[in-house]
Amino acid sequence: VGTQPNVIATVDGVDVTTGTETAVGNYLVTTVDGTLTITKTVVDAPAADAEKEFSFTLKMTVDPSANSFSIDDLTAWIDTFLEAEEGIFDPDDQTAFLNAITDALLSGSKDPITITTEFKLKDGQSLVIPELAYGTIYEITEAGSEKYTAKSGEQTGTLGGDLTVSATIDGDVTVPFTNTYGKVGTLTLSKTVVDAPAEDADKEY
Repeated sequence: VGTQPNVIATVDGVDVTTGTETAVGNYLVTTVDGTLTITKTVVDAPAADAEKEFSFTLKMTVDPSANSFSIDDLTAWIDTFLEAEEGIFDPDDQTAFLNAITDALLSGSKDPITITTEFKLKDGQSLVIPELAYGTIYEITEAGSEKYTAKSGEQTGTLGGDLTVSATIDGDVTVPFTNTYGKVGTLTLSKTVVDAPAEDADKEY
């Protein structure tokens, strides 16, 4: 970058000496679409639960206010719906979602656009959503299941409670859900009184 006499230039917060030349690097910021894979592992389950299904809700959001939002988002989502396993998304929901993205591109609307689907997984199964547009925000919620505790990465739910994981697509990502079986116990409290007088035979504590 050339500078003119008597002009002080600043590059990345650093003053450039007047009348000298300073090399400035240009960097290309790349965005990467990705495949979302959700896996299920069940630990210590009794034989009776060998075919047990665990219920999930997946919500995916496109943010038109993001700098990366472009016609590429529409193209990527068309590919996603074409390549996704049949039955994952409701056809009417797909149409409404693509129309909303198109409208945002044409009108400049900045309102978030969301599509939601529900599915179930057994031990060893997985769900794959291909070709998701860069910047897509995904939120996966596993419904609580009695006597099981769910864990995903560093997040651990409570016994029988829901567990929600969310992040943004930037390349391929795998989100593992592990459910560990844990029996629900019974707590018994008892009271023993020693050397009490007869008149305290029915005394409550």
